Amino acid sequence: MQVGTREAMEMFEVIRDSVCIIDQFTDYISHCQDPALRQILENQQRHLVEEYSHKVSVMQGHGLDLTNLPRIQTPAGQQGTAASGMQGSSNIQFGMQQSGQGQTAMGKANVGQGTMGQTTMGQGTTRTITDRTIAQGALLLHKCGAVRATNSALESSEPHLRSLLANSARTCTDMAYEIFQYMAQRGLYQLPENPANFVNHMAQGQGVRNYQAQPQNLAGMQQNYTGTQQNLQTGMQGGIPRQFS
Repeated sequence: MQVGTREAMEMFEVIRDSVCIIDQFTDYISHCQDPALRQILENQQRHLVEEYSHKVSVMQGHGLDLTNLPRIQTPAGQQGTAASGMQGSSNIQFGMQQSGQGQTAMGKANVGQGTMGQTTMGQGTTRTITDRTIAQGALLLHKCGAVRATNSALESSEPHLRSLLANSARTCTDMAYEIFQYMAQRGLYQLPENPANFVNHMAQGQGVRNYQAQPQNLAGMQQNYTGTQQNLQTGMQGGIPRQFS
């Protein structure tokens, strides 16, 4: 099946981003010191390579010219299961800690302490890469990948490519959440805590009163969107983020 120029351009951009993420993960893995984080990155990279191969296969099936398609080499020796203890979010911490606090949580894996890896820069300068930086970078890559795939899916009129890109966005979202869980459980990603009176203040705000929906409007919305919950559950695959073991 042939596709339009717009879809072809979007797919090539998605492929380029995929290769960039995979290559960046190779660099992260080589500098990573925490075995749990390294295992997560290796599992995710292996899944990204498989997804890349699937995208290439789909592009070939749609008659796209792959002459100048970016290529990767499949990483070897990446076997094992996801690090234990990464499921659930009971250890997510709220409230921003000051520098020097929370050392107990971070000290469990020696995250962010000492020299975790060094990359040589220009003029003999050496830059230290910590596991904190690696986790933040991986999280950012997944966020960018989700945005790219979503935008490309919205620009695609071919159903198969649209579904492929939507699934790719979901994969990036799940991987980002897996990295977030790792960071949260080690005190590397804390969410700011709202003031105690924040909810009460919002409930009494003028904006809330202005936009209160009338009962008849709510009834109409419920009628118009019948079946939305079932559709969302189907699209989100049960709503449970995947682990990439």
